[in-house]
Amino acid sequence: MGSTGKVALPEHWTELSAARVHRQQCADEVDAIKKACLSECEKESVVECEKCFPKVLDRMRARYCDAEGREWFSERRAFLNELDVMFTDVKDHRKIDLTSIEDSIASEKEAWYRWVLRMYPQFLSVGEGGADQDELRAMLDDPVKRWEELTERIWEGVGKPANWEADVDSLTDQITAVKNDAAKLKQIYIDFFFKDSQTGEVVENAQQYLEAYAASDTMSIEQVIDRISQDHKASLMTEPQREHHRNRLDELRRAKMAFEQNRLQNKTRAQASQTPAVSQDLYNLPPCAVCTATVDPKDVLSCSVCQALAHMGGTRELTVWCSDECFERGVGDHNELEHDCESGDRCVQYDDEDIEMQDWTSNAVACKECIDQKRDTIYCSIGCAASNLARHRHERHGLKTAAYEIKKLAVPLWEIVEKTLKEANPGLKYTVIE
Repeated sequence: MGSTGKVALPEHWTELSAARVHRQQCADEVDAIKKACLSECEKESVVECEKCFPKVLDRMRARYCDAEGREWFSERRAFLNELDVMFTDVKDHRKIDLTSIEDSIASEKEAWYRWVLRMYPQFLSVGEGGADQDELRAMLDDPVKRWEELTERIWEGVGKPANWEADVDSLTDQITAVKNDAAKLKQIYIDFFFKDSQTGEVVENAQQYLEAYAASDTMSIEQVIDRISQDHKASLMTEPQREHHRNRLDELRRAKMAFEQNRLQNKTRAQASQTPAVSQDLYNLPPCAVCTATVDPKDVLSCSVCQALAHMGGTRELTVWCSDECFERGVGDHNELEHDCESGDRCVQYDDEDIEMQDWTSNAVACKECIDQKRDTIYCSIGCAASNLARHRHERHGLKTAAYEIKKLAVPLWEIVEKTLKEANPGLKYTVIE
């Protein structure tokens, strides 16, 4: 089974939505015929009424054979012809009954579902449920496999949302209410597909698709879903290259962070004559972060960021090394664990194939609110902060952030560190080794 390569999917969502609406309309009209029959013809069952039962059959037949617009069965001409014959047979009092018609409709709809999933295998591939994709595809091709078992396995593969039935019913009701108002329909789709129902915020990784959909007068929701599917397929194909790129970036980060530590504060030497101007905390040092040996406060190598935060009064403890060897062995792991770019996999440099050493960490910035709260939330560059700081401020601080505010809300990390170290301990002598 391969991808169709189509730019736009047939509007299967619209087909199902229309089917729900028209099915209910048909049921309401059939129910009205039954009530009228009971009242006017005094028949307990409409099937027994020679006048009203043909009306019921005609309405049910029209539901499928004369349907207007696109529904799941619209292009299945052989099925519709067969259904037309079956309704005629029932109407002419032949052996076939309504149960046979209902079974035929259910079987055809099951075949349609299988066809959709075969046509667009990406639907299965994006699932995160851990199900075997080959097994799911084999089940689709097995006509003996019970439909209930198949749907349950597909739910396991793609993930079954909580309250999905109520959500779909609610969405269908909203779609029905706006009828042919394109603007209102688009807003309904935006709220349902692109935004978190609890917070109203755009869901993760959806912003670019939301912007494209909102800006277009012709793009359907199916086209958006198709674009997401195609992007996912492309992402899988380039994953090995991106993983190599990610590892290279991590190595550069570690090396560059160590370089910055050397540049700003590789060796600090406390002078006894200046003891009153040095914080007493600098004499109560933790053991070496690598070998756990006792560290001489007169000749100590420390993490500048941890030291600055400790001076600010935060909960961050000092991180120190007893020798150049331990410093070289431990500073990279420490920086990666404690001071890595907050963006994680969203870091803009993961998508940049031309990383230069100066990109990190001399351009690193920190969240101003976190610094004020004596914490460090670091981004590798102002560009990375521009893409990710707003999310952090909303999740951590409950604050909304406009794009133009980023530059004043992301402060240069090393300026803050250097300023803090100098102000906190004017009696401390720093020896920098380049």
